[in-house]
Amino acid sequence: MPHASRQQEVSCAPSEASSDIAKVAQPASRAPTVTAAPTHPRDTLASDNSVTEYPTDRGKFPVDLEDDDVKRYILNNGPCKPEGPFKRDGKGRCFSKEFYNKTSKIGCRIPRKWLCYSPSMDRVYCEQCWLFGDRPSAHHLHQAWRIRINDWQGLSKKIKEHELSRSHLAACVVYDTWKNNLTIDAQISSEFKREVGFWTEVLTRITDVTLTLASRNSAFRGHREKICDIDNGNLLSTIELMARYDPVLQRLIESKKKVHYLSPQTQNEIISLLSKKVQDTIITDIQNAEFYSIIMDTTQDISKVDQLSQVFRYVTIANDENGNPTEVKINESFLGFHAVTDQTAAGLEREILESMERKGILFGKCRGQGYDGASNMSGVYSGVQKHIRDKEPNAVYIHCAAHNLNLVLNDACQNIPEIKDFYDTVERLYVFFSGSIKRWELLETHLSVPKAGQPTLKRLCPTRWASRQDAVQSLRFRYADIMQALTKIDLLSKKSEERAEATGLKKAMESFEFVVMTVIQGKVLETVNIVSQALQRKDVDLLQATVMLGNATDTLAQLRGEFDGLKAHAQDLASSWGVHSLFKDRRARRTKRHFSELCEDQRLQDHGEHFRVAVFYANFDIVVAQLKNRFVGMSEVA
Repeated sequence: MPHASRQQEVSCAPSEASSDIAKVAQPASRAPTVTAAPTHPRDTLASDNSVTEYPTDRGKFPVDLEDDDVKRYILNNGPCKPEGPFKRDGKGRCFSKEFYNKTSKIGCRIPRKWLCYSPSMDRVYCEQCWLFGDRPSAHHLHQAWRIRINDWQGLSKKIKEHELSRSHLAACVVYDTWKNNLTIDAQISSEFKREVGFWTEVLTRITDVTLTLASRNSAFRGHREKICDIDNGNLLSTIELMARYDPVLQRLIESKKKVHYLSPQTQNEIISLLSKKVQDTIITDIQNAEFYSIIMDTTQDISKVDQLSQVFRYVTIANDENGNPTEVKINESFLGFHAVTDQTAAGLEREILESMERKGILFGKCRGQGYDGASNMSGVYSGVQKHIRDKEPNAVYIHCAAHNLNLVLNDACQNIPEIKDFYDTVERLYVFFSGSIKRWELLETHLSVPKAGQPTLKRLCPTRWASRQDAVQSLRFRYADIMQALTKIDLLSKKSEERAEATGLKKAMESFEFVVMTVIQGKVLETVNIVSQALQRKDVDLLQATVMLGNATDTLAQLRGEFDGLKAHAQDLASSWGVHSLFKDRRARRTKRHFSELCEDQRLQDHGEHFRVAVFYANFDIVVAQLKNRFVGMSEVA
């Protein structure tokens, strides 16, 4: 068979027309008789005009091509794809150029770059697998594509099977790498950089979300369905929301990788790193400041461990873009809690100094210290402030002004029984309505149409007396509504305990003394709350605080002489519910006269005058006196 003999001849050695090319392309062991060869295969091919038509014909090169220069030459000259005509076999079949392309489902013609035809061998082959195929592990069919194929029967099926094989796809990846003048190391490095860039983008977004939640004191965890095996409520919900619009986070959520940087442990680590960065920045600003003050206090946490809170107050200079100073900024920065076991003045002093030393803050720059009024903190002989001043005489002690103002109101209210009973009634009123949804709904919706922004009942704050203004003001503006609600409950409720409680509260609120107390306490708290809010600003200084406290003292002293005016306001409020503007008669208390006394005990018989003297004057006198006495030290420093 002439056809078979030609196949054997082609498979064993190259043709005579390309003997020079084969000698150059083959390894030295397979061409021992070559005495003179060109330095590069392109030189030989360029000098041989008979082979320039198809310079990359498979028949001109050995099967196992190892020379990288020859491979590069073949890549540079492109695949061998003659247009025909093609030789026919004994059955009249031949290769067709239509195989060079494939038709997609939508009718598009896609070229098969890998499929080549060798005119010298009348064979088809896969150039990618020939040059870069994995020879030991390749399947016999795909190995034939690396050598050559001349069986035209069922060629279409063989082509489709080969171009989807794993070995062919792997060879195509290497082929494209060589084609683009790349190396495997460069490709791996590029892929590594892309992966690093992706995770950098992921961590940047997760860090931003973490910082946002932490800066707003929002919880990270919550009860929800687990996604990616994580139960990390607020954080993951925010990430999922952003993933709808951000392809990076979308890829992270949809990936099945075990690494996702969304676990609670990772979040705690990120929070720790962020807090460390913020703390280092604050400490640097304190170190660069000329002077600073410290504000310390202790409080128990939920585990009953005493924690020392540390706040530093210092000044920084803000500069514009050109570096010119624009303003002086007053900063109050919190630097964390520290557990303390020794609550004595010496123990607290040691903890404060050691903490400042650990942070690298120079104690000699301390010019102020602020604590509460506890004896172990503010004691003039053995308190913490005295120990600190012994080491740094310029560290002046100032009692916390907002806390001190709270003690003023506390003393004024606790020392007068009528005022104490008034606040007890206000608290009972809130508890009564808030303890039942129906009673609260009755108060809010079934009475007069509520106006926009109309206040409602508020709970009394047990620590911040100035904040009780909201509770008293809501009682004043909703007085008639509250009385209507109590009356309706008293008449229609089927619960005896509920009726009894409503009756007691209604009786207490129908007294004129309660109405007058509502107006008086509203004026006192309104005046003091303005100062209290101002004292809590971080940009207020001692001079401003002293001026505001002085103005509040003068205002309260002036209100002491306006009993008749306040009483008139109370009468208007009482008339909204038909309460008589008369003080309730009380039994006159008398004391026994002793033999050495010249006359019997005389007390005010008029109940209005008794309220004016024993309650109204006493309340304002205590507040004014406390404001003057408690803040005398701050006035001297200012």
